[in-house]
Amino acid sequence: MRFTRFEQIVLLAGGAAILCSMAISIAAGGADYVEVVAQGLLFVVLYAAVRLGRRGGATAAMLASVAYSLVVIASAPDTTAGPTHIPVLVLRLVAFGLVGIVGGELVTRFRYGLTKLGPGSALDDWSRVFNQEYIHTTISMAVARHERYGDPIAVIIMALSPRVFGTMKPVRQRGLVRAIAGVIRSDVRMMDEVARLTDGRFVILMPHTDAEGGSVARDRIRDDVLAVLGSSHIEGVTARLLALPSDRDAITALLESISSATDEDQEPSGAYSSSSDITLNPALRSAVSAPSVSTLNTSTAASPEGSTKQ
Repeated sequence: MRFTRFEQIVLLAGGAAILCSMAISIAAGGADYVEVVAQGLLFVVLYAAVRLGRRGGATAAMLASVAYSLVVIASAPDTTAGPTHIPVLVLRLVAFGLVGIVGGELVTRFRYGLTKLGPGSALDDWSRVFNQEYIHTTISMAVARHERYGDPIAVIIMALSPRVFGTMKPVRQRGLVRAIAGVIRSDVRMMDEVARLTDGRFVILMPHTDAEGGSVARDRIRDDVLAVLGSSHIEGVTARLLALPSDRDAITALLESISSATDEDQEPSGAYSSSSDITLNPALRSAVSAPSVSTLNTSTAASPEGSTKQ
């Protein structure tokens, strides 16, 4: 993927810049072990921001700040020498924050913006995360890697009941969907794929993640989405976890149902309507019996969640 190459370029360029800065300091005779530690921590923060996004970068920046502060304090036990280190300390902490938080956010935005450079957009219009066609291809590739190398994968399917949106106009629904997508995107690693299906559900693909790790991520994402919506909507948000190798048949059925969905079947990224809520529509409720999709918004008879119930 092009973004993988971009990650490599950023890490190589960032690492080279850090090494050059360190070499210049050493050549000028101004580098000590505190400077070496600072440069090393800066690369760790950069790596976390590129690979894990804003959340991972922010966490790494915080840990690096604590570690660097301890090193500075240990290197200057004399209180008379301490104040001379304060400006340098502040600058380093600011650098960690900028690289970790701002850098992680910029890399995330670039990743999704990169899809606009192709012949067709891979983004969902409402949420600005990846769309149904993209996630189908990506999950298929992940399944193929699992079959070849045994790499575990986890897939989280999050459904929002139309009742969550109530009588909101489409423009307000769009804003809320985009806010929810932003929360989900900031909750996962950079390597994870976030997409929105044409029926309104979110799908998160987590490579190299087993069922236990996926379960932790599912609960965290659902809790953060509920924090945006409010606790009154707890029954309107459902999240189901599928993982390989245990849920092979369910993931296969999910891929088949995504592939079978066409523009003629349902309007892509359309507004949520209470008439399509299977908890309110007896005909659809009787067609889908899996508890995990009790609040699924669907406008077709074919439902990925319904077809993957175990």
